[in-house]
Amino acid sequence: MKNIISILLCMVMVLSLCACDFAKDIIDLTVNDTAVAKTFECGSLSIELNSDFLTMDFVDDNYDFIWGTEDVTVMGLVTEFEQDVLDNMTALDYATLFREQISDSNPSEISNLDGIPTMEYTNAGDDEDVTFLLTFYEATDGIWLVMFGADADVYSEHYTSFCEYAKTVRCN
Repeated sequence: MKNIISILLCMVMVLSLCACDFAKDIIDLTVNDTAVAKTFECGSLSIELNSDFLTMDFVDDNYDFIWGTEDVTVMGLVTEFEQDVLDNMTALDYATLFREQISDSNPSEISNLDGIPTMEYTNAGDDEDVTFLLTFYEATDGIWLVMFGADADVYSEHYTSFCEYAKTVRCN
């Protein structure tokens, strides 16, 4: 028992010496059984998720951020437009344009979540299908698309949380 405690203490000390967020997040996950609110930021966007989420920079270069847990993923990207186009484009305009572009994927109709244009679609994968809640936000640097995803068979269990997370998004 003393050896286990000694090993754990050594691991905690080594990890605490690392100044990276990932090590801090891993320690938080192992020490805290309950998730607490945690703000994530990327560019002009901030969102309040919880401490179960980790930054996954290494997953895909097509997105500005990917944060995830064991069960869900939050991904986002900003689409930059020329200033004259951006001045005239709303998040709803971009959602409509985006929906047209992915119409082959059978997205849902655009709906309104407390002023946030949203839609759902399921991406058929090789092993399993993933369903996403897509949300759109206006910012000074472009239009943000934030996608909340989970395996299609458990998506409905996360839908309410996705909506709550979506409402915490702030863009400058």
